[in-house]
Amino acid sequence: MSVLEAKGIPTATVCTTRFAYEAAEQWRALGYRDHAVVEVRHPFGHLGSDAVIADGARVLPDVARLLTTVGGKDAADAAT
Repeated sequence: MSVLEAKGIPTATVCTTRFAYEAAEQWRALGYRDHAVVEVRHPFGHLGSDAVIADGARVLPDVARLLTTVGGKDAADAAT
């Protein structure tokens, strides 16, 4: 994903609460200081499909925001 970010294409990282810190540290190590990590609960393997869908719906606004903005600007505006 850092290749996409380097080209100005927004990405979103979604991981469980158990691995969010490690994911953020990896992004920082790659030089992406402000890359956000969207967290879902951990563990989720035991959850039913309704609970997983609810978690996805809960984080969807954050994922959509990350995928449509670059540096706080609308991605379409940032590309021009």
